[in-house]
Amino acid sequence: MSRGSRLGRWQPVARLGRWQPVARLGRKGVGLVLLGLVVMTALAAWVLLASPVLAVRTVAVSITSDAASGALDPSTVQGAAGVRTGVPLARVSLSAVAARVQALPQVGSAVVTRSWPHTLTITVVERRPVAVLADGVGPGRTFWLVDASGLVYRRVALAPARMTVAVARGAAMAVGTQDALTRAAATVVAALPTALSAQVRQVDVTTSSPAAGGPVGGVDVRLLLVSGAVVEWGGPQSSETKAAVLAGLLHQPARVYDLSAPLAPTTVQ
Repeated sequence: MSRGSRLGRWQPVARLGRWQPVARLGRKGVGLVLLGLVVMTALAAWVLLASPVLAVRTVAVSITSDAASGALDPSTVQGAAGVRTGVPLARVSLSAVAARVQALPQVGSAVVTRSWPHTLTITVVERRPVAVLADGVGPGRTFWLVDASGLVYRRVALAPARMTVAVARGAAMAVGTQDALTRAAATVVAALPTALSAQVRQVDVTTSSPAAGGPVGGVDVRLLLVSGAVVEWGGPQSSETKAAVLAGLLHQPARVYDLSAPLAPTTVQ
């Protein structure tokens, strides 16, 4: 068979014929197709961003709380979120809602998600207290919960059971307080293992006195033990080391344990 006869089997005209319907659309047909796509896109955008079809109908709140903190009221979270029903769900700024909720003192973290077609879900984790601060000693005093960062975030009528009480003398006790005294109290109490904290009746935190050898603007911490002994803790630095040293010293009866220099502790009988 000649080369020409083999080429004769190809039918380019027939193949091109398959594209004839598209070619026949012409400019007008292509324009109509593009117009249809534009209309469909605009309609989808309207449904998503402007219509009530996918609007917020429910603001669901999920809260993880510590028993000592007390449950945060979901209505408080919803109020802080500031999301109105009827607003298109796609137009809600998740980051802005989360920021407003996290501004609540009791909230440690907040995550906001969309649950199509009509629900905005806010998942909240409350702050976890590491200590309870008292605004003084004796009857009539009030208590404040403090998290690990030293932030005072909630006032309570009674000190939660089995929590170490710290007295920050000189701190401006109020929700939102986070100064050197409250941070020192949180640092020291958080460093105490459970067995050791059970032997601590109170933690006193004061501004150090330069006249007594303390640094300007520094903090002095003192532990009052259930036994009646006193622990001169010094500053909040190296608190974990000091806690370990104290645990080893307590088998030696003493009136005062001085841990201000934890590598060279002293006792007073």
